[in-house]
Order: sequence, then structure tokens, then C-alpha cells
Amino acid sequence: MRRDSEELLMLPKEKTDPQENPLCCALIYRRAADEDFVQGDGIGWSTRIIRFQGIKSLVAGDAAEVRLEAVKGLFPPLMVLTEVSACQAIMGGRFEITGQIKGILTL
Repeated sequence: MRRDSEELLMLPKEKTDPQENPLCCALIYRRAADEDFVQGDGIGWSTRIIRFQGIKSLVAGDAAEVRLEAVKGLFPPLMVLTEVSACQAIMGGRFEITGQIKGILTL
């Protein structure tokens, strides 16, 4: 499900990093060893961490790839390479995932 990049409605629930900024865009993610991506939604990010949610859990220590869709006027499509540091179940069968950013590439 793609969303218009102007739809910036999701606000971060709780900051885990004082430098964290809202990350209000659709994204896809996968464990680095997997072939298929799963859709998710951004929550927040900083120079060190990324937080997002989706329907598939990841395990702390996993290497993961997160692809962010472009947000007009803010950034192009990006691939964020992360190491998962936390994953917790939230309402609606979804999971909130936090990862340590290891690298960012433009797509």
C-alpha cells in the first residue's frame, strides 16, 4: 500500500534518542538473509537509530535492510542498513522495531 508522500500523520510514540526526529513515511523491510520485503511505517530516526513498525518481527542482533520511500523535498529513496536492537509486539498484531544504523545508501 503506497501512500502520498505528503501524508505526514504518524507521530513518534516515545523518543528513545534525544536527537530522534519523526520518520513519517511508508517503508519496506526484511531480514538481510530473507528475499521478501514486508511493508511497514516509519516512527522516528536519528543519526544512530531507526524505529519503525510492521507485521513481521525481527530478532535482536539480526542484520536488516529498510527501504524508505522518497519524501518530496526532504530525501530521495533510501536503503538503511541496520542491526536490530529491539523488537516488541504492539497492538493489532504489529511489531515496533528499533535498529542501530550501520549505513545509508540512496537508491
